[in-house]
Amino acid sequence: MLPNQLFETAGASLIRTHELLRGGLRERDIASMQRVGELFRVRRGYYVRQSTWDDALPELRHAIAIVAAHRATHTGPVFSHRSASVVHGWPVWSAWLTRAPGNPRQVQTTSSVPGAGKLTATRQRHLAALDDDDIVLASPAPGSNQLHHTSPERTLFDLARAEPFSVALVAADAHLHETASTGRKVDALQVAGWRARMQARSSAYAGRPGVRAVRMLARHADPWAESPLETISRLRFLQLGISVETQVSVPAPDGRKYFVDFYAPELGFWGECDGKSKYLGAEVTGHSTAELLYAEKRRHDWIAGTTNLRGIRWGVREVLTRDRFARHLEAHGVAVPGLPSPLLEPETRWFLAKLP
Repeated sequence: MLPNQLFETAGASLIRTHELLRGGLRERDIASMQRVGELFRVRRGYYVRQSTWDDALPELRHAIAIVAAHRATHTGPVFSHRSASVVHGWPVWSAWLTRAPGNPRQVQTTSSVPGAGKLTATRQRHLAALDDDDIVLASPAPGSNQLHHTSPERTLFDLARAEPFSVALVAADAHLHETASTGRKVDALQVAGWRARMQARSSAYAGRPGVRAVRMLARHADPWAESPLETISRLRFLQLGISVETQVSVPAPDGRKYFVDFYAPELGFWGECDGKSKYLGAEVTGHSTAELLYAEKRRHDWIAGTTNLRGIRWGVREVLTRDRFARHLEAHGVAVPGLPSPLLEPETRWFLAKLP
């Protein structure tokens, strides 16, 4: 769901206490509806139907919480970290990216006013100074009130310092893919400018917690990644010391081109990462799961036959940890060094080796 659609749905789902009272309910009726599972309280004064909350993905739940927090204040907080990421449309709520997924009901904001840093069930306030360029005012949905939130680069800076590196890298890849790539073309100058600005941010905060992760983000974010699964797969290859090319083209039988996610001819393989949704949601595209699987098999056989390389496939389960991915590759005959390449900078090798 696109950010506009997400926040339009979120805003339409919210019900204020005074609307319930105006409809003839009493305070004790509202409390009773909460107890029996008809209403869910997002925060004081704001509710949604319990069924709406239960059926919503984490991104929508968090968007609901953001809109409620925004409407509940007169000045409007500056949403940051994962909350700003949701406004930007980045997939930071994928449950498998981190073992501590967080609470979608709890929004994150940043302020330089003393007293920030307070943690409640519905809000986490971060204490930090924000430059004018760090704050964006935008309407995530047509007709909605404008939200103050951190800029893309400030949000990525905050994510790298405060969240697992996997979450920050997925967000950075999504940002670069959206802003610096068109189809199969990447604006190298735009990517280089982004890397330089992120490195400058890290230099300005030298010696502070989490700054090393910002430097790693600036070096290793990639606009070619088309999904969180591709991002984490690339990270695992880096951790294991395996050099791969990404999104490599292979001539198709009809004169077009196939693109493979990862290509390692020196090690004798090419790789593809697929999530379940690609196949379980096949009917949405007008093809049955069986048809899609048959087409994928023909594509796989063609690429393997024309490149003389074996094809390896994997999903989320195989990349959850570095060791699990290593075992998967070894089971397919790949020689896995197991440590980051000595050709990388010492700081990068140390950082990658410390990641889970």
